[in-house]
Amino acid sequence: MERLVRERTGELTALLTIVSLALVFGAVLRVGPATALPAAPDALLSAIPHVNALISATAIGTIVGGIRAVRRGAITHHLKQDTPPRVVSDRMNVGRDTLSEHYDARTPREKMEQRRNHLPDI
Repeated sequence: MERLVRERTGELTALLTIVSLALVFGAVLRVGPATALPAAPDALLSAIPHVNALISATAIGTIVGGIRAVRRGAITHHLKQDTPPRVVSDRMNVGRDTLSEHYDARTPREKMEQRRNHLPDI
């Protein structure tokens, strides 16, 4: 799911926004002929605000997930380019513990190789 969010953040956000707005405006403005929609039970009508809130929360979650994925990718990129973790931490405004625990997506093997390149004669 995280991969889908990362790859399709813009599309998912746009889709959820359009659906949400269409539902709200369609219901409020009674757009379209009355015969186009079946008569809705009261339970369904009372559920519309809750469904709208769920759709909006999903859209916000999608945006936040996308932003976090982009940030994580940028941090990992800089670390793979041998930028010192202290510099990455300061530049990305994230603590070094948080950086290594949540944002550094390098594999243990990649980290080992980078250390080996810094100290080749040992």
